[in-house]
Parts: sequence; structure tokens; C-alpha cells
Amino acid sequence: MRRAGVGSKGDNTKILDFWMPQLVVRRQAADDEPLQSIFVAVEEPFCGDTFIDSIEAVELTPPDENAVALQVRHGDTVDTIVSTLDEPPYPERKTAEGIAIKGRLGIVRQVAGKTTGAWLFEGQRLAGGGWAVDTTNSRYRRRTRCLCHRRRVA
Repeated sequence: MRRAGVGSKGDNTKILDFWMPQLVVRRQAADDEPLQSIFVAVEEPFCGDTFIDSIEAVELTPPDENAVALQVRHGDTVDTIVSTLDEPPYPERKTAEGIAIKGRLGIVRQVAGKTTGAWLFEGQRLAGGGWAVDTTNSRYRRRTRCLCHRRRVA
């Protein structure tokens, strides 16, 4: 997207109106050792005051180097996000708070300690505290054959 103008018409007077601070992180292993790490980023869009109070890593059982869980707190709302690179048949992974996932990505929203939303993206089950999201089709894959847009000319 170009907001500063194009070619000789661009004067960059509005460039700072669309500036967004960015952070780039690079890690390098010592010598020729393979680098294994999980990097998690939480982006908080805001205007004025921020709304996220805290972000904490949550332990998963059984642990895996390619699985991570976070709790994002804002007011009396807690979003628990669990992300894995697990493949079918998915192992069950649990947080200490009792959220269990058999899949790749699950998000659970709790407001004042009560679950108000649960989303499962690619998986078989997301459950906890007397509720569950279950599916028999854990993965949806199809080939896109043709996406066409044709303009009618009168």
C-alpha cells in the first residue's frame, strides 16, 4: 500500500501518519548446532490506552518443543491460546487449569471465571470445565480449481 505518493508525485509528507513501530528478532545457534526455539508474538491494536494487563506462558502436559500455550488477561477476561504442530492422530495436551486440546490451535475465552467462547481450528477436541467442542472432521482440505471474476460489458 502506498500512501506517500507514487513516482515524482510522492513527497513523503504523510509517511509518518502510517508509521508502525516494528520489532525484528533474530536468533543464531552457537557454532553449527541446530537452533530449536518457539517464538510467540502477541500484537495489541489500540488507540490511546492499551487493554492487555498481562501475558503468561502456560505449561502443557505432556510437554512438546513444538507446543505452546498462553494466557492473555484483560480486565476480568482471560483468553487461553494453545498452539501445536501436532498431526493426526492428535495427542491430548492439557493446561493446569483443565483446558484440553487434541488438535493444532484452540482458543478459550473466560469472563469472570466462566467460559463464554471456545474456538478449535484444525483438531478433534477442545474441552474443559464441563464443556467440549468435538468434531469428526479434524482437518478440511480441498483444492481450489478456479476463482474467476468476469465483468459484464453492456
